[in-house]
Amino acid sequence: YYSALAFTPDGAKLWSGGMDEIGYFERSAAGDYVYHSLTHHLPPEHRSVIVWACRPNAQGADIVSAQKVLRWDGTRFHVWEFPTALRLFPVEFE
Repeated sequence: YYSALAFTPDGAKLWSGGMDEIGYFERSAAGDYVYHSLTHHLPPEHRSVIVWACRPNAQGADIVSAQKVLRWDGTRFHVWEFPTALRLFPVEFE
């Protein structure tokens, strides 16, 4: 299942995250959305993840889970684990 969805500002990609899955949908030339999983790019020790939020950025996306924050830079993931028990819950204000 997917627990987080976020479009890029131009609507070209729909970032998604859920239980042990991170990726994005991108519109094809035919107008359909095609899913691209990025989970295989995560180091094996970080593949067990439940995504709470995703936020597109200029290079890729920032992903928030209960245990860590991940950033996809267009080529690879950067991972920051929380040093203590859960302290962050994603909230967005406009």
